[in-house]
Amino acid sequence: MDRCSLLNTSLPFFAGILVLSLLFSGCSPQEEDPEELILSIPSDPISLDPLFSTDLSSRTLGKFLYPFLFQKTPDGKQSYQLVETYELKGFGEIRSLRLKIRSHFLSNGETLKAQQIKESLDRLKDTPGPRRSQYSFLKEIQVFGDREIELKITGGLRQAVDSLSLPSAAIVCCKTQGAAVLEPESFQTLEKKNVDSSPKPGQYLLKEWKKNNYVLLEKNPYANSELPKKIRLRILASASTGVFLFSKGKMDLMRLPNFLLKNPNVHSENLTFRKGGGVQYIAIQAKEPCFDLPFRRALNAAVNPELVIQKLLEGNADPTIGPVPPGSIGTTNRGNFLSKNRENLQWRNHSILLAKEYLKKSVCYPKVLEREIDFRMRGDEENSANGLALAGFLKELGLKIKIRPMEKAVLYKENAEGKGDLTLLFWYADLPGAWNFIDPLFSGKDKGNGGNRAHYENHELEILFSKARASDSLNLESETSKALQILLQEVPWIYLWSPYETFLISEKAKRYSNLVDYL
Repeated sequence: MDRCSLLNTSLPFFAGILVLSLLFSGCSPQEEDPEELILSIPSDPISLDPLFSTDLSSRTLGKFLYPFLFQKTPDGKQSYQLVETYELKGFGEIRSLRLKIRSHFLSNGETLKAQQIKESLDRLKDTPGPRRSQYSFLKEIQVFGDREIELKITGGLRQAVDSLSLPSAAIVCCKTQGAAVLEPESFQTLEKKNVDSSPKPGQYLLKEWKKNNYVLLEKNPYANSELPKKIRLRILASASTGVFLFSKGKMDLMRLPNFLLKNPNVHSENLTFRKGGGVQYIAIQAKEPCFDLPFRRALNAAVNPELVIQKLLEGNADPTIGPVPPGSIGTTNRGNFLSKNRENLQWRNHSILLAKEYLKKSVCYPKVLEREIDFRMRGDEENSANGLALAGFLKELGLKIKIRPMEKAVLYKENAEGKGDLTLLFWYADLPGAWNFIDPLFSGKDKGNGGNRAHYENHELEILFSKARASDSLNLESETSKALQILLQEVPWIYLWSPYETFLISEKAKRYSNLVDYL
């Protein structure tokens, strides 16, 4: 081999060594701090303002920096963070939601006041942007002393409480002295060196942000929680690099893609799992007349999610119940629901013979066998592997499947335009509970980028959605059961699985049992 060839061959190797060297040179002695934990995020946050935080990194930071009025438990029940008690009063179109605020300490030792919460909620209803219409139910906000606040609202209590539990409704605080407007944490606030000029309400304070490198957080000295004193969120686009850093003791907690589970640096004692946060599915284009009910049932009968879970996902997923993770329905309710809907679940037998019988009843059979069906997915390694396996089931049915790996932005843009026949997608719910998978994923008003990527609409479901949105009940078991019954009959998706979220966790990080909840 000549010298030029040797140099060309070696360049990628030396480039990799250089990248890792820079990573370690940036670690510096601070990363040896026994009170600091290192976590991984995939990119720089787009924004630390909850109103504009749409990416995973921004939302992760938001959980550390801001508290919420309400929260949801993993099974979708209501719980409280800043709210101690609430009371709904009045009749008619506009009613009063009176909130009593519990004691919550800011970073200067003072307690968070109702007026400061009002300033944050005013941003929700007054700031131009995509969130403004979502919080149009907030008509007026009044303060009564330091610990009581009254919200004048339209619509149902459930919609208000759910909306105030979303990431966009995080409580931003507090104004700097003499400031006319409330300024959320940002890269600019660090540059102005006003990090400590106003008290902060969250579990952590933003201390340092080196673009494309890391974000450093320091614990609120008055926060009453079992969390580390410092957290360094290292920005790593490559999960493989994170695994390497973990093996060298330079990473304490990170999300782990399934395709890295067999990496030699990954050991079972360092793995932890979280169930039920999202679902992977194939949206079937509802605008296509050939994709009628027999055709959709044929696709579901042909695909065997359990086999893919076993062979490709290392067993780290659960088959969904229709479009929802099984854990999002209580154990008792789940058993009752399944026993009452056996007829609607015949296609779950995953029989190619049954699938072909369904297909023969389709309006476009047999011409549909001659048509090239456009099967779209994100072009990353994991989605491509899953998509290839799923396409294999459909080809066994006799369909001509054209696999189209795509960039995420293009995939979502064209899906919103109604392009594509079948689309492999993932939905991570903002709030736990089955209803947060059903609405907006099947809402007629949320087609395309709103969440309903199958462009599906059902009159009976729309009635249920309207009823639920206007309801004052926080218990939606009846509506959930009826909606699932419709969706199991209509199968607007190929229902697949709810993957476990897998994390690498160090012995040091295991001391903080609730830290995984922030990722």
